[in-house]
Amino acid sequence: MTIRPLLPDRLTARPETDEHPGSRVVCPLCHTPTSMMANALAAGGEWDCTRCGQNWNAGRLAAVSAYAVWEVEHDRLVGEARVAAQAVSGASPDAFAGPRAS
Repeated sequence: MTIRPLLPDRLTARPETDEHPGSRVVCPLCHTPTSMMANALAAGGEWDCTRCGQNWNAGRLAAVSAYAVWEVEHDRLVGEARVAAQAVSGASPDAFAGPRAS
């Protein structure tokens, strides 16, 4: 299962208050909006999501953000490796798609 990057139009896992000082934060797990503002989060605030119950703070959001960045870069590198392997072998793109679910 591949996890897609978080919603780019919302402050989900990016507590950088310089960029979005008045933005509301959103639960990265279930995407439920909260009344907490990014600047309050950066000042040490935390909240419990009303939908999924997860406890979030700036440290946890930074970890989620770092993972999202890694995942995007990983997908890019895997895609480049797949294209290079296809070019070397001359195989069809389906040969590198991995196992298919039945």
